[in-house]
Amino acid sequence: MLDLSSDLDHNQIGSPSSQTPPPPPTFLRRIRLRLFRDVLPEGISRAPSGDPDDPNPSSAASNHSTSAPRTNLPRVRLVMPKWVTSTNRFGLYRQYPAAPGPSLIPDETASLDNFVLPKPGSSPTVQVSSKAEVDKALLEAVHPFPNLTSFWFRKHHLDNANNSLAVAAKLQELLLHPRFKSADLNDYNMEKIDHIIINGTPIGTQEPPNVSKTGEWTETAVKIDVPLSTKESPLSALPVQIPGLHYRKLTTVIKTSLSNPAIMKKIHLEPYHSFWTRPGTSTTERVFDEIYTSDAMLKAHNDLQRQPREPGCDLERVVLALLFASDATHPTNFGQAKLWPLYMAFGNISKYDRCKPGLSLMEHVAYFPSIPDEIRDEIRAKLGKAAAKPVITHCHRDCPCPQCYVHKREIHKLGTVQDTNLRKTKARVDDEARRGRVTLARGFIYGDQRSTVNSTAVENVLKEHSEVPTINAFSERLQHLGFDFFSMLVNDWLHEWDLGESKALIEHLIRILYACPGGADLIDELNERCVDYHLESVFPAKLFDQIP
Repeated sequence: MLDLSSDLDHNQIGSPSSQTPPPPPTFLRRIRLRLFRDVLPEGISRAPSGDPDDPNPSSAASNHSTSAPRTNLPRVRLVMPKWVTSTNRFGLYRQYPAAPGPSLIPDETASLDNFVLPKPGSSPTVQVSSKAEVDKALLEAVHPFPNLTSFWFRKHHLDNANNSLAVAAKLQELLLHPRFKSADLNDYNMEKIDHIIINGTPIGTQEPPNVSKTGEWTETAVKIDVPLSTKESPLSALPVQIPGLHYRKLTTVIKTSLSNPAIMKKIHLEPYHSFWTRPGTSTTERVFDEIYTSDAMLKAHNDLQRQPREPGCDLERVVLALLFASDATHPTNFGQAKLWPLYMAFGNISKYDRCKPGLSLMEHVAYFPSIPDEIRDEIRAKLGKAAAKPVITHCHRDCPCPQCYVHKREIHKLGTVQDTNLRKTKARVDDEARRGRVTLARGFIYGDQRSTVNSTAVENVLKEHSEVPTINAFSERLQHLGFDFFSMLVNDWLHEWDLGESKALIEHLIRILYACPGGADLIDELNERCVDYHLESVFPAKLFDQIP
């Protein structure tokens, strides 16, 4: 930029003799405007912004009102006074169902540490109150080793394959550790522990000394009926017991978790409406960012508050949202060991906390067993031949499409308004018709007809709705209470899309490239473009323009 200003007297422009030469031009550095401003997180203030009975949050918050205009018609209405917080610097405020609000707001005082991952190498903090709890937590951590000494002894053996002075120093340090007790090695059985690790026996199968009820785990067997699909046997099904189902009572898990101060301080005791006011305007929008800001959670909370109280109880009544997840996993890098755990988390805790592994907010509540080989041998002995694949699939059936009855021919409408309407009008419902179809199909399998699981008779009943001849436990136990188990199921994006359809599509496109003339060169070009695209997405070209 040129600075053309000077001390030149413009009245003397016409006089060459008196004209003073201007100073040399000055180049001024252009100052770049900051497009972004770092603002630290801010919690929600408990100070109400106006009358707590008024849903409008502040004097300036008359813009937040979404209630209908008042009329002069006389009417009587019982209204619970709402509690509205003040608006923070981001334009966010909350409306709780009733004043004075919950006794605990986890993010009332938010700091930067609440929104970042823990430092690498940091370990989760375990809240304990006694030596017994410390010993119990250590035994759970080193299972299947019977004690900490055995675990350290084995770890030292695996970590140090060669003898050296450094290894000898480590061994000396281990033997001198105050928690190392040589007598505990009497309980160490290397062969037995290796068998447990290799075969993937879940926690609780082998109970170490003095920890018979670690974590309150219970082991039981599951009874199932294996369809024989033959009229040569007097039985239509072979009743078998599948051993090895380990579980914890949900009430025990809930009480144990909420007794931990580190977890309890993250629980949102009441759901709320979250609103955002656009800066410089009076436009207010509803914000849906957590389970406890959803309409379903608010309805469940209000329904609970309308229920009569327990005699003599004046405690807060809180709805806990339980989230369950399950998937098979391999516990070791060798062997064929497989576990199928069931996890539980609290929806009352922010998703930004639940996704941090270091906080240990996921609870193990069950381990599902696989069908052992002995069951297959028993079926073979009964039928004189191996069980067909559809029969084994029927014995550990996965859930079908959990959401709706949309046909494959309508999948191309994905993302359209018409697709959204189809999902609503064709949503799955646990009604008498669905249960009747399942009962009819099971009659073909287990009745006098002895049809196979994938027979035409069964398919004619269930195939149109993509259903399976399996009795659902949630339907059997909770349907009479008005609970529809389809409402609790969500899509599995990881396996159905990320590792399913999208992966299959990419693999198919790569095969097409290989089939084209010069396929190898085309694959190299694709790889190069992918690398360039990744670098551009991480380091945009505009970023380099801002570097001086």
